[in-house]
Amino acid sequence: MATAAVVRPSIIANEFEDVALIGGGSGITPLYQLIDHALNDPTNRTRFTLLYANVTEADILLRDELAALQRAHPTRFKIVHSLDNPPVSGWSGASGYVSRELIKAHVPPAEKGDKLKVLICGRTSSFTPTPGLDHSVRL
Repeated sequence: MATAAVVRPSIIANEFEDVALIGGGSGITPLYQLIDHALNDPTNRTRFTLLYANVTEADILLRDELAALQRAHPTRFKIVHSLDNPPVSGWSGASGYVSRELIKAHVPPAEKGDKLKVLICGRTSSFTPTPGLDHSVRL
């Protein structure tokens, strides 16, 4: 009988004050595992910001699960949704790709140095080309 391996995320509790997670589409899967694990560790005080890009609102994976985590941890977890094709009305999230401007508006500043970690997972087409984006997003 085959068994599935369980992979535990490798963020050490309290190693960083803030962790920014930038995900696109199905790239949310490993990011969700990391967030869920970290937020459910009562010793971990790390704050997490998730910038999550999709094409349409219907494409948002794990939406209910992410919203539940944000409700349970409002001071430690913030989600910013961004859609390439947002609905004509009723959308309160961001529009377009994850850009330098969106990152600067929601991610703690690079001056935090080693107290900030940025992780990216998803298709590169979800992100506006940004110099340095593939170098730990030090903006």
